[in-house]
Amino acid sequence: MEPEQLVSNVSKNTQWTYQILVIILSAAVTGGAVFAIQTKQNADTKNNLQTQVNSLKSQLAVLSTASPVPVATAAPLVTLTPTATATPDPTAGWKTYSDTNSGLSFKYPSTLVLNNTSTRDKGWKGLDFTVTSQLVSTMPDAPLWYGPDVAKAEMAALAKGDISQTHHGEKLLSLSGGATGATSLGLQLLTCDSIGFTRQAHIYRNGYQIIISLSDTDVSTIKANNPAYFGIDPSCSDSEQIFTEPAKFATDLAAGKTDSESQNWYTTFQKVLNTVAFN
Repeated sequence: MEPEQLVSNVSKNTQWTYQILVIILSAAVTGGAVFAIQTKQNADTKNNLQTQVNSLKSQLAVLSTASPVPVATAAPLVTLTPTATATPDPTAGWKTYSDTNSGLSFKYPSTLVLNNTSTRDKGWKGLDFTVTSQLVSTMPDAPLWYGPDVAKAEMAALAKGDISQTHHGEKLLSLSGGATGATSLGLQLLTCDSIGFTRQAHIYRNGYQIIISLSDTDVSTIKANNPAYFGIDPSCSDSEQIFTEPAKFATDLAAGKTDSESQNWYTTFQKVLNTVAFN
């Protein structure tokens, strides 16, 4: 080989070696830079994580020393059991009437005096309470509406639910034990000045007629308290008041629109009827 060619080959080999060294050095530098950057990033990430951990520890320390927040709890349910209250007996202290023949019984206020004829004959004013019990088949003759024929006709009619044979018939009674009956309301009597306030119950059972009657004999008080229903009739008297509106009075009486005196009489009778029973 010629000396020039040898020098040329050496020169080429030297160039290749130099290039390789440059490439290797560049790679080493680049790799070192990347490694340095990654190392720094890892360090930064670690520092950030450590900072966050420290912050969380601080928050936990604060929470552990803070006073607990009260938690609202629902009030316990209380079950209320209603206390049973005894219903007062409206007939407490009342007296009892019993009729062994018909099996009828009822209660009445102790303020009423039963069949008190002595006070009635002396012009006593107030509630007059009477009871009669008679066997229809043996009743003696009597005037007007109280004879045996009248009683038989009334008993037969009431058995059919008909009150047409009941004098001053007011309404049928709903009774047990095979009994029949009706109430009557007597206001205007026969003569001009004959005003009465009488309620009766005509009851039939076992062939017996029982008449329960309650009258208010204090006529003057009722008339004075209810002037709209009364007036002067010159054909009867120039001064004595008579009924001018008996039908309206009866309607208002049943509706509770009249004075306290008449209402006491009317409702007391009804309360007595509500206690009627049969054995």
